[in-house]
Amino acid sequence: FLKDKKWRDIILASVFFSLQVLSSFYIGYMLSIGLLVFFVFYCWKTRENILSNKFLLKLITGFLICLVFVGPFAYVYYTTTKKYQFRHYLGEVVQYSANLDDYIQARQTNLLFGKLRYDTPVGELPFEERLFNFLRAKMGSKVGSLGAEKLPGESLEEKLYFERFSKVINRPSNEKNVFLGILPFIIAVLGFIYSKRLENTCKKNLIVIFFFLMMFFLVLSFGPFLIVLGHFTYIPLPYLFFYYILPAFNVMRAPARFAYMVIFFISVLSGFGILFVRDYLNAKDMKSPFLWKGIVYSLILIVLTVEFLTIPVKMEYIRTGKHIPEIYKWLGKQEISGGVAEIPTIRGTLSKYDPKYGKRKSEMVDRENLYWYYSCYHLKPITNGIGSFYPDSYFKITRSLNNIVSPESVKLLKNYNVSLFILHKDKFDDEDRLNWTEENIEKAGLEKVIEFGTDVVLKWKK
Repeated sequence: FLKDKKWRDIILASVFFSLQVLSSFYIGYMLSIGLLVFFVFYCWKTRENILSNKFLLKLITGFLICLVFVGPFAYVYYTTTKKYQFRHYLGEVVQYSANLDDYIQARQTNLLFGKLRYDTPVGELPFEERLFNFLRAKMGSKVGSLGAEKLPGESLEEKLYFERFSKVINRPSNEKNVFLGILPFIIAVLGFIYSKRLENTCKKNLIVIFFFLMMFFLVLSFGPFLIVLGHFTYIPLPYLFFYYILPAFNVMRAPARFAYMVIFFISVLSGFGILFVRDYLNAKDMKSPFLWKGIVYSLILIVLTVEFLTIPVKMEYIRTGKHIPEIYKWLGKQEISGGVAEIPTIRGTLSKYDPKYGKRKSEMVDRENLYWYYSCYHLKPITNGIGSFYPDSYFKITRSLNNIVSPESVKLLKNYNVSLFILHKDKFDDEDRLNWTEENIEKAGLEKVIEFGTDVVLKWKK
């Protein structure tokens, strides 16, 4: 579009951009930032004066198309985050930020490089803990804005001390598995070198722009502060600026996901790198050029495959289709008004620091995700589920479900229109068995609807 300025290009670009945003607001933010940077850098690099009235009209039209598709959803997204004050504290964002280590270390399941991993932080810096304590004392209550109040302990020193801070920023996470391989990087560098040999100014500028964007998103994936070999440097990065300036940007938890865009631009540069290899082979006086090209390209494919060979992850068996539990087949055929609550549900606050239930977080999350999965079959609204943010009503409902005999719990559940209760008795722990006794069920005003083995359905008595 920037080159030919055709109506067709801006319309199609706007439609596909909108569809991509609707698939993921994460990707939407990444693309929006990328397009803005691309546009500015393109204008500067090409020195084109493209801001004519006709061009602006087409650009505004494209924006309006995006607004029609994305606007209603973006409005709800933004107003909801404001209403419930959903945001991720900087302390949470930092622990899901990538660093250079993550780009050069493969997963442990990688067959070739998995055993070459090293632990972070690398080494100990004598001044590091003193600097941390000094800055914590200087910030005082402002440390709360990092999310420190969620940590266990009475005083700030008990909540946030250097050893805990170091463990948090170096905690392993699937979010930070952004290993790109060695060969793709080498080929991408060849692609950048290829641009120096091009006579076509447009292509040359395009490669330079893609390289700049790759570096830009690489820096964004590092999050709000630079971390080197597991050591927090306190050096602010552009992500920190966007965190405070861009609307709803602080809702995103994992800066490491900006690596998606790094991978995208490395892929583009790698394409130009392959052209470099092709031109190099064409320039050689070989007896069987077709054979040699086949050998070189085959070697590239083999090395790429070997670099990313991974030990298969153990898969859990999940029931599908006609094999799902009978309770969900029955539920799918019912017409009910109100929501469905499945028990057992979560206890506590779903925080890993919860002194009583923190160690059971993974177990509870897996169970809630399974409830979610089966809801795809019965299509009834459920109170269960897991997410990054939870409104107060979520925990009010779970607390009520875990204390069903209380009149306040009964009143709250009725006010939220929870009309059906599914007890999975085979998954009950001692607390669930004490809570959901026949006597308590009777006191709460519930009655049995149907039973499938250890699964029991209850509803309010009329």
